[in-house]
Amino acid sequence: MIDFEKDQQDTMKKTDNIQSLADQVEKLESLQTRLELQEENIKNTKKQLEHLSGEVIPTMMSEMGLSHLKLMDGSSVDVKPHYSATITALKALVRERLEAGKEMPTEIFNVFVGNKTTIKRSK
Repeated sequence: MIDFEKDQQDTMKKTDNIQSLADQVEKLESLQTRLELQEENIKNTKKQLEHLSGEVIPTMMSEMGLSHLKLMDGSSVDVKPHYSATITALKALVRERLEAGKEMPTEIFNVFVGNKTTIKRSK
């Protein structure tokens, strides 16, 4: 004998499970979108930080003839050369050679040389 009531309950359970799965998929998509936006915000914040630290503050301090600045709260601001390359060991080699005044094929190794501002907070 066919149990229509049981068949209908089974169908409803499957429908509930499918809806629950669909809800979880939507939640996943929402989280992925939120993460992408947050990562984009972090990327933009890093660009702004690098611009201030590597260009704006070093230029202003250079124009004022400063490489070190002591603030009233005891913190200090320093501008020092910053070296960057795609491989960590290469970074040390690049720094050593450039600081020693030796040649370095910067185009081959994607080398960046610039300034970086550091702030030391008073304790």
